[in-house]
Amino acid sequence: MRLHEFNRHQESEIVPILRKQKGFQEVITLVTPDKKRIEAISLWDKMEDAEAYDRSGYKDVVKLLATVVDGTPKVETMEMASSTIHKAEMR
Repeated sequence: MRLHEFNRHQESEIVPILRKQKGFQEVITLVTPDKKRIEAISLWDKMEDAEAYDRSGYKDVVKLLATVVDGTPKVETMEMASSTIHKAEMR
């Protein structure tokens, strides 16, 4: 993985795609100290909004990331139990 290139794609291309999606609230990106693994957590108004993104816009994001990450990103869906992020609303 090339972190610098990933960050560039994230800010210039991926975040704008996410902001166009219905129900998108926030994306939090974490990277391990050795820079070998990234975890991205996206927050959505409703589960249905996240699922709709998974069926449509997510495919474009995977294509963008193909040049900067090894392997295929995996998606796991969870419900938010709690948060200290003031923008995020639990529904």
